[in-house]
Amino acid sequence: VTGEEMIDDTDCYTLNWTFVPAIGVTNFTVWMEKDTLMEKRMEVSGPCGNETCKSVTNISYEFDKALWPIEVGKEVAMTYNETTTIYVDSEEIDTHSETINGTMKVEGKEKITVAAGEFDCFKIVMRDEDGNVVYKAWYADQVKGWVKSVSYEDDIIAMSMELKSYSV
Repeated sequence: VTGEEMIDDTDCYTLNWTFVPAIGVTNFTVWMEKDTLMEKRMEVSGPCGNETCKSVTNISYEFDKALWPIEVGKEVAMTYNETTTIYVDSEEIDTHSETINGTMKVEGKEKITVAAGEFDCFKIVMRDEDGNVVYKAWYADQVKGWVKSVSYEDDIIAMSMELKSYSV
């Protein structure tokens, strides 16, 4: 967490990510809502040949009830909306949106090990309306945040992130 910022009248933490090994992304910033620790916006940029490419994704969630306070067995119906705009050298070239209706469920507690250490976590699984897993995340009270997350597309891992270090 590198700071705090207001995004669309919402108090957010600002997180800057690095990738090991490097994947050509020079900047990856995520703004997470302070109240829910859910992503509000992501900006990714890096070189594309002789140009600079950037994507900006705005995210919103609608829940039938609050996920927090978090407890094993809690399940909430949700609608996830994202709109991504792609820029090449500051010129907008594409915008697309996606909506996922489904559920988020705290499936249990697990002890997991990542580069930052070993943590007792709540495992949260997001499923679409057909029951397919689209996201898994592990939240640790000790870190007060996510220590691992995995996104899926068509039952294949699309992206996986783990906490490398943190300070309190």
